[in-house]
Amino acid sequence: MNEIWKELPNLYTRKYEVSNMGRIRSMDSQVSNPIGGQGRKGKILKPLAQKSGLPYLKVVLHSVDGKKPNILIHHAVALVFIGERPAGHLVLHKDGDCQNNKSDNLYYGTRNQNYGDSRSHGTSQEGQRHYLSNLSESDAIFIFKSKLPGVTLSEMFKINTNTISRIRLGKSYKNITSQIACSVQD
Repeated sequence: MNEIWKELPNLYTRKYEVSNMGRIRSMDSQVSNPIGGQGRKGKILKPLAQKSGLPYLKVVLHSVDGKKPNILIHHAVALVFIGERPAGHLVLHKDGDCQNNKSDNLYYGTRNQNYGDSRSHGTSQEGQRHYLSNLSESDAIFIFKSKLPGVTLSEMFKINTNTISRIRLGKSYKNITSQIACSVQD
């Protein structure tokens, strides 16, 4: 696939281009200063990981007022190569790899489509894969099957008693607890 560059809509005072390969670059520009104009050579911007721990890549843009807004690369690529995002839609990755920001891998979809995609790709943040999880799947199975009081389990695993209740009711770690519940009924 040949790399195609298109201008990012002028959301900022400096000019940027986005490629169908998921890259963003600054364009050549003239910078004025009291001594005289000076040229600034454009360059490909380095993708950065988000501080939040989410796996999406971003770049830092610069505006003439000194601000440095961040933009998610997949949002910029979709805007330029797909068009405006419909209200209530997200930018989704067809292959489930949220660092593959090529234009042919992106499309707009709903939260439900995103959830369905993440389940079919095996990337859903459920159970122990959830970034806030403190339990392994074997811990959740033990809690689900255990006859011990919730307070005892809470102290044992150093988690809130509400989490114990949610596991026992099948509201947390559903992927495991529903399988156990089904096998008990069979």
